[in-house]
Amino acid sequence: MLARSGALVRTWRRAALVLASSVGALLGAEGLLRWLAPAALFVSGRDTEGWTENTPTFDTFMQVDATIGYLPRRGTALYDERGLCRDQSADQALPTGPLEVLWLGDSVTARRFIEREVRRQSSTPFTSRCGGVEGYNTAQTLGYYQRELRSLRPAQVVFTLHHNDWWNTPIVFYDDEGRVHCRTLDRQVGAFSPWWFEHSYLYRAGFSLWLGAGAEHAGAAADRQVEQALRGLRDLLAADRVACTVLLLPPMRPETAWSEAERQRHERARALLTELGLEFVDLLPGLRAGLAAGVDPQQLPNDWMHPSEAIAVHLAAEVVRAGVVPRR
Repeated sequence: MLARSGALVRTWRRAALVLASSVGALLGAEGLLRWLAPAALFVSGRDTEGWTENTPTFDTFMQVDATIGYLPRRGTALYDERGLCRDQSADQALPTGPLEVLWLGDSVTARRFIEREVRRQSSTPFTSRCGGVEGYNTAQTLGYYQRELRSLRPAQVVFTLHHNDWWNTPIVFYDDEGRVHCRTLDRQVGAFSPWWFEHSYLYRAGFSLWLGAGAEHAGAAADRQVEQALRGLRDLLAADRVACTVLLLPPMRPETAWSEAERQRHERARALLTELGLEFVDLLPGLRAGLAAGVDPQQLPNDWMHPSEAIAVHLAAEVVRAGVVPRR
């Protein structure tokens, strides 16, 4: 019995020694990395403009989320307690009705130009809510609706599908100086810990090595990501018996200035929406009509992503003409 007890003690001692040695080695490697590469982030990619340069703004209105990058904070000047964009005077002045429509998407949705124009031009008044979030792609929009807005159970959801929805979901983290980074990588990331990235150089280095292994063709991965997100949104809304309409937004410039990649993406988006059986309105005819009328389609110079208020009049006319918002 004493021999067994002694053997057990020795086993535990060896295990403790191995554990202590492993922890010591990890701490040593962590310290060495910090000494050799102070403040290194180890991951390439670009930081999203607007968030990275304004950490106090981010901290006021957004919070880091490991799955979808970031979430709006509720109860702020931008978002109410339900997670919806706060109505401005321009929204409050428009007529309302019994049918409630929830608008989803990125900054184009959050700025509400198309939404307001559809309400102005529609012969049927309807109550309108906005769940748009600056910088979101389709997968983030799906995650935000599923986690934060689904309980609102609107009668209809309108989602604006943008060419930049093919961009990957960013990773969001703080660096050693407390600055936020909203970084889009060249591949989609399935698992990421903002806490470990902020506090461990070993995690940063390991994450970077993982990113470089087994990368696939970016175009195919982006197509699959958008398809999966659209399918998920379609199925979720169908399960809740919520009507769904997609607005397909083209780049805000003449078609003669489109790249071949943009032309292919727009056609691929149309084909994908048809394949998935999603009701959609292509806003390209509205862009053409606005350009023919001499309207500047861009909210800011050289910004192809954001429609101006003037072009929104023509884009909204396509939606009203289609009779899908509110659904007849």
